[in-house]
Amino acid sequence: MKRIYRLLLLLFFLLIITACGSNDHADKKKQAINRVEDAGVIRIGFEGTYQPFNFLNDDNEYAGFDVDVANELASRLGVKTKFVATKWDSLIGGLKADKFDVIIAQMTVTEDRKKSVDFTDPYVVTGSVLVTANDTKGISKLDDIKGKKVGVGGGTTFEEVARSVDGADVTLYKAVTDYIQDLVNGRLDVIINDQLLMSYNIKKRGPATADCQRYFE
Repeated sequence: MKRIYRLLLLLFFLLIITACGSNDHADKKKQAINRVEDAGVIRIGFEGTYQPFNFLNDDNEYAGFDVDVANELASRLGVKTKFVATKWDSLIGGLKADKFDVIIAQMTVTEDRKKSVDFTDPYVVTGSVLVTANDTKGISKLDDIKGKKVGVGGGTTFEEVARSVDGADVTLYKAVTDYIQDLVNGRLDVIINDQLLMSYNIKKRGPATADCQRYFE
């Protein structure tokens, strides 16, 4: 599998209609940006539990790389940020429902998503990884998850990867923290997620907890 390109997703309350012309598209983007500037606030949608990209810190404030990107974007627009934590599988729906102006949430570009939203150029490039407990044997490549209990986020590209293996017992989760915990507690054999996120969480929990040195392309 090719490396996943996680992108900054900028929509500014713009619903992309395939049939609309490029001039109309540009006009709607300009109107949306003007709307944000007039309001003085840009509403940012993300999961809010995806360390180290977006999460609540010890001061109960949102922090992480996505938050830094959002604050820089707001600074350049001359507006303030308002963060709206939303379940992953509801992010695009929330954007369409005008719950926020932009998604900055480590979202992988897919052809299906491009029918609904407009992506910018990448600001993070990373890859997928299989993660197991350190004492788990026999899982070193994607095909090895056949017959195994696999945890992934619902509505993610990781779900698509897991379901591509016939016989994999796939369980869907709302938050990445939940299936990391189930792996630690022995309720899952393996989870699939982002290399950077998993490396961060393993370092935080301690290297004896899990093994993420099983990458696949």
